Amino acid sequence: MFWELRTSARNLLRSPGFSSAAVATFALGIGGTVAMFSIVHAVVLRPLAYPDSDRLISIREVVAKVSHLYPSIPVTAGHFDRWEKRMKSFDGIGAMTATTRNLTGSGDPERLGVVWTTVGLFSALGVQPQLGRWFTAEEGKPGGPDVVVISDSLWRRRFLADPAIVGKRIVLDGVPYEIVGVFPAGMPFPKGHELHPLVSLPRRADVFQPVRFTARDLVEHDFNYAVIARLRPGVAIDQARAEIAVHMAELGQQGEERFEVQALIEPLHSVIAGGSRQSLFVLLGAVGFVLLIVCVNVANLTLVRVNRRRRELAIRAALGASLTGLIRHSLSESLVLCCAGGLMGSLLALWIVDLVKKTAPIEVPRLDEASVDGAVLLFSLCISVLAALVSGLLPALRSAAAAPRDTLETGSRGNTEGVRGVRTRGALIGLEVALSTVLLITAGLFLRSFIKIIGVERGFDTENIVAVDLSLPTSKYQERAAANAFFRRVRDSVRDLAGVAQAGYVSILPLTLESDISMVIKEGAQHLPMVEQPVSTFRTVSPEYFPAFGIPLRRGRLFVEDGEKERVVVIGESVAARVWPGENAIGKRFARGGTDVKDPANWWRVIGVAGDVRAKGLDREPEHIVYMPYWQRGASDLSLVVRTAVHPSAVAASIRQRVWRVDPDVPVPPIRTMEKILSESVAQRKFQAILVAVFAFVAMLLASIGIYGVVAYAVAGRRAELGVRIALGATAPQLRRLIISQGMWPIAAGLGAGLPAAAAVAHLLRGFLFGVSALDPLSFSAVPLLLLAVSLLACLLPAWRAGRIDPMHALRYE
Repeated sequence: MFWELRTSARNLLRSPGFSSAAVATFALGIGGTVAMFSIVHAVVLRPLAYPDSDRLISIREVVAKVSHLYPSIPVTAGHFDRWEKRMKSFDGIGAMTATTRNLTGSGDPERLGVVWTTVGLFSALGVQPQLGRWFTAEEGKPGGPDVVVISDSLWRRRFLADPAIVGKRIVLDGVPYEIVGVFPAGMPFPKGHELHPLVSLPRRADVFQPVRFTARDLVEHDFNYAVIARLRPGVAIDQARAEIAVHMAELGQQGEERFEVQALIEPLHSVIAGGSRQSLFVLLGAVGFVLLIVCVNVANLTLVRVNRRRRELAIRAALGASLTGLIRHSLSESLVLCCAGGLMGSLLALWIVDLVKKTAPIEVPRLDEASVDGAVLLFSLCISVLAALVSGLLPALRSAAAAPRDTLETGSRGNTEGVRGVRTRGALIGLEVALSTVLLITAGLFLRSFIKIIGVERGFDTENIVAVDLSLPTSKYQERAAANAFFRRVRDSVRDLAGVAQAGYVSILPLTLESDISMVIKEGAQHLPMVEQPVSTFRTVSPEYFPAFGIPLRRGRLFVEDGEKERVVVIGESVAARVWPGENAIGKRFARGGTDVKDPANWWRVIGVAGDVRAKGLDREPEHIVYMPYWQRGASDLSLVVRTAVHPSAVAASIRQRVWRVDPDVPVPPIRTMEKILSESVAQRKFQAILVAVFAFVAMLLASIGIYGVVAYAVAGRRAELGVRIALGATAPQLRRLIISQGMWPIAAGLGAGLPAAAAVAHLLRGFLFGVSALDPLSFSAVPLLLLAVSLLACLLPAWRAGRIDPMHALRYE
């Protein structure tokens, strides 16, 4: 076998043009496939980095009567406490939620991402601290000492990797905390919405604090926590599901639940990868189509080479070479080409993976773990061998099927390969066109969906709007009046800046987070079960927020700061229609779910109705929102939104200085534009659409090259025939029409097969589309026209050459 491969390599070196084209084509297809597989492997296939990660599970809760709005919700403290104390199936369990804290002291103030965890979380994950220890049971009780565990990056960034950091103190929101441990370097921690859409963990967890449940926390139904547990050795996940179902049923029988709640247990790996699994497999399938087109292209190139080597192969057969020997020789050449292309493709994959990691949206979980490791290299080898078989089998059979006697007796110097060979190559071109049709239509649907999302009515403006998240130290701003005074002074100061048109506040910016969700209990409906009460999102705002974002006021009025004697709100149109259908909502009163409806202080009156906004995402329906005045509700974390009359960059530095002029201890994180936030909210769809479009373009380019090669080779092989036609009176335009018509038949056949296949694929992908039908007329009409135009261009140059053939030269050559 080694001798066969060495001989094949020598033969290929004698044909540098063919070999270079084949290797480069393979490198392109294999490189893209290996790169996408490495990402899929890191996100979907590779186990989590925690010890025995197959035993880690995620627990969420389900309220059946609101599952149409929220398929699952986070966990309450009371339920977690019950599971922690009574579940026998768990070897450890932990809960977490998140907040922010301001780091002060040496250096500039900095806003840190903080994760509140129960004391059992780290042992459930099975990780050990890099330095120090985890939290003790005493530190997790109310009134326990103020302690934190810090991340490796914070330890290195602010404390210069001080090995004696354990026992020292860090000041967060003006309160000193003892550092008891350092989280291990390189160990991942869940981030963003990986554990649940309604639990937003920091993109970078800097500090871990012990969460301490009070007696009130354990009885309230605040669904705030993401929960991870570790199964005991030998316990199957179904056993844990059965046991937790028993506990939840007991709560219902004891009357401790106001509505039916069920627990949902899933493997942690599936939960983290779940949101990206389907998208990544779609991309892997798209690049797989490209690789298949690459194989077809190389098979066509190899068929050309086989036809040119007919005499050589006939001599081999005449000298005793067996049928299997000829097939093995041809396949060995394909294997050499594919392995060389696979090696180059693996190097290309390194660059592609690095590029994707830098440009892909942050929502792709575990993307930072993607690499071209041993498993990926093994996949590269396997895919190279498979590509060698796919691209080399047909040429190998063709080389072995030639009759040596007939070939040698002709003694022809021509390269005419006969009707069967032309049909074979035409069929391969048809297959390329069919595959390209599927990819191009898929790309068209994705691009059309992305354009629809960008153009959808948002309900708010984004142009010339900047936002900066402000978080006040709770120790310094314990009183609501002090916090309100700070926000008021900053707003007034920023509003006086040249170029600032409007400035206001909101607790959660549109398109950034889905949280603060509660039930709206309208006056007169207190007797209804909780599950029958409508659900809404609550936002804390200042009155300037509405004109700053261009949100229209439909009815009523906005808040008047310091002018309201009772608790008032502005609601969205959808809230008015949902809670008070067919009525005028102005003047109506409601209480928020989870509050004492008997207390008059918990009732709010509607004074205005504003336009709806798509706050959750542009591809989702407008959100039900209740807007509450920041000075009445009380807030320490607000985002300052500024609408400018000039480019936002012109006022960014001045905004930061105005905040520090009011309080230099308040950290000012990087100022963001709403245009950037909008771009980030659709980044995943944009990333997906661009990648599929790139794969489709490469497929179309390869198909056009293949079409050109087939037609050009057909013209070269028919020089004598064309010369005779010219000698008998055929004109150049007639020959060109003949070549073009014959060259376009495989394209038409490929389109005929590709369109139904594309319709089937589009039907499977309809869940990824927005505002576009799976049988979108524009995509299904534009793509065939584009392919026909490209194919026609690929046929024109050989046809033009056919019309310029000198008949005397052609006949003399033959």
